[in-house]
Amino acid sequence: MHAIKVTVNGWKVLLVIDAVTRMPLAINVGPIQEHEGLWARALVTRARMHLAGDARLAKVVFDQ
Repeated sequence: MHAIKVTVNGWKVLLVIDAVTRMPLAINVGPIQEHEGLWARALVTRARMHLAGDARLAKVVFDQ
């Protein structure tokens, strides 16, 4: 058996959107190799900051 090393170059986008209006509240672009969990808390915090005083996040749902 031979092992082959493969490198995948690419990007993925994580975003928080309002479920009703479909407006983006926060977005993050990063390398495809990184796990989404590394960005999740910072992304939700940024969305809360953008809503400050106008609304609040009642529920956050993650989907691939």
